[in-house]
Amino acid sequence: MKEKRKKKIKKEMEEKTKEKQVQKEIKIEDIKKRNKQDKNIQQNGWYVRYVTRPISLPLTKLFISFHPNTITIFMILIGLFSIPFFLNGGYLSIIIGAIILQIHLVFDSVDGNVARITNKRTWAGKYLDFLSNITVYPLVLIALGGGIFRVTGNLDYLLLGFSAGFFHLAKEPLRLFKYLMFDKLKIKKKFYSSKPAEQISLLTRLNKHSAQILEFPGIMNLILIFGILGIPHVLLIVYGILFPIRFVLRASYEVYTLKKREEKWNKKD
Repeated sequence: MKEKRKKKIKKEMEEKTKEKQVQKEIKIEDIKKRNKQDKNIQQNGWYVRYVTRPISLPLTKLFISFHPNTITIFMILIGLFSIPFFLNGGYLSIIIGAIILQIHLVFDSVDGNVARITNKRTWAGKYLDFLSNITVYPLVLIALGGGIFRVTGNLDYLLLGFSAGFFHLAKEPLRLFKYLMFDKLKIKKKFYSSKPAEQISLLTRLNKHSAQILEFPGIMNLILIFGILGIPHVLLIVYGILFPIRFVLRASYEVYTLKKREEKWNKKD
């Protein structure tokens, strides 16, 4: 038994040594090529494609020996670290918080790069990414409202922060239900790029382009810009009012499209 255990441990150590050697030989060009093969990356916004992902490449090389899920947890902690700065509500604090969020976004690319190049993509990793979306981003908006309330004493900003954060979070169950439904009914998700431009509906185009300012990372970029200009309260007013309206419209649209799909399925049956 001891001999078998020794052999098993020796084999595991040899495999780890080989793995580390392979990881050392990985070049930035290899990471770029692997990323190009992933269709999901093509759906990223321009900021991720042309700014944060290129910045993430040398960091990927540095963190290549870490498990992707470890990097994702580190990414979430970086995002949460920005919250006290937003809660402070001061001019410099909001800018620092927004810069920390930029670092958080860079590591959001690093974990994906490492997962792809080392073939360690897991459901646990996807879950952690989803966890980041439903914790960091809503809390940032709520904290921003709390910070501006702390500085101004105006309760409206606190309520607007809660409105923006809550309704940003509330859209996630809508999206999750849609994906679960697609999976159950074996409907293949169609990407925007897979259709000719003339076949994409106006509503779909508007939804895609509005995501640049109504989703992260667009939101964090605007927080930084409005923070530098000294008017983050203006952005908070816009999101606090717009997000509930968007949620109602999106929920109504999903119900409408579900009815349409249900009619088609009934006809097929």
